[in-house]
Amino acid sequence: MLKDQFHVTKLITGYLRGNLDPEEQAELDNWIAASAENRKFMEGFTEEQLSADLQIFRSVNEAAIWTKVQQRLGTAKAPKKTAFKFLQRIHYQLAAAATIALVFSVWIYTSGYFEGGTTKKNFLANDIPPGKIGATLTLSNGKTIVLGEEKDGKLAEEAGISISKTKDGQLEYTISGTIGSSTGKMNTLSTAVGQTYILNLPDRSKVYLNAASSLTYPSSFSESKIRRVQLLGEGYFEIAKDKAHPFVVESLGQQVEVLGTHFNINAYRNEPALTTTLMEGSVKVSKTSGNQSLMLKPGQQSILTEEGIKVTKVDTDLAKAWKNNEFMFENESIENIMRMVERWYNVEVVYIGERPTERFVGGVSRFDNVSKVLELLESTGGVNFKIEGRKIYVST
Repeated sequence: MLKDQFHVTKLITGYLRGNLDPEEQAELDNWIAASAENRKFMEGFTEEQLSADLQIFRSVNEAAIWTKVQQRLGTAKAPKKTAFKFLQRIHYQLAAAATIALVFSVWIYTSGYFEGGTTKKNFLANDIPPGKIGATLTLSNGKTIVLGEEKDGKLAEEAGISISKTKDGQLEYTISGTIGSSTGKMNTLSTAVGQTYILNLPDRSKVYLNAASSLTYPSSFSESKIRRVQLLGEGYFEIAKDKAHPFVVESLGQQVEVLGTHFNINAYRNEPALTTTLMEGSVKVSKTSGNQSLMLKPGQQSILTEEGIKVTKVDTDLAKAWKNNEFMFENESIENIMRMVERWYNVEVVYIGERPTERFVGGVSRFDNVSKVLELLESTGGVNFKIEGRKIYVST
């Protein structure tokens, strides 16, 4: 029965996140129709309630959603604030403990715990809005185009490739005529701190660029056996299949080779490691210096440091959360989280005294102001924040 329960939970998770395929939706509909108890269970998700909780539900894991649903329907006891503060300080070595802490974080975040108080007032008075869609395109001739300021439509043309900005704010490369020589015609799409953008290449591959990132690529792959690009920062890749022309991503001493798949690369210079996370298909990850290379399977992440490459199993939703406009973290240090905050909200983080040692779990929408992230972290009782201008002060 436990397996069935969590299978239903997975379907409910997909429903709340809005990503069920038709077959899964039909399966959930059949389950709802199977009994009055099941229909009553789903009545807890009214349109009004979903509107209030949707961003939170999208960011938590399946077991936490299941428990939260049980609490809403009165089949489980609501947690106490004091219990949460204790549990948030434990080491997240057991999945059950992490799940409980996550449920508690959702409860406190939605319970009005922050209404009033000096912290709340500071956040409201000095709140900082989120980043936005925007980037700068640098053409091979040196011309730069600020995409956030350009109107929709055609921007330029190189070697028979038309470069346009779509209505939904994406950069699109399409074949517009006879392709001329593209040798040496390299373009660079770069995002500043607080910007994100989507690039559609002429081979039908799509690249999502996170804040403070850049991708350098040829305007056409027609003359190369290898579709080669260079990434600095973070990018999520959806590569079109082409067995005759492998796609290669180079970044900070690493090379990733694929034929057609979805994966995420985090290659910021200020991160302690370079990570590659595979969602589907397979990729070959190689260290540029030396002979070390390995193949990744879906659900695996490679971690490149000075010592070499190692592989671990991960929750891929965490790696691609930014691409889905979410902040998600599980068992993360305050330093890792605040680096994400710095890049997306264009702020400077200043630590006062000893740095918090707690590990954090939770999630909010990237469309929210920075106060939502800080309030969630403060709910642990192990960290405090103060906003002054574009500086965020962190203390225990």
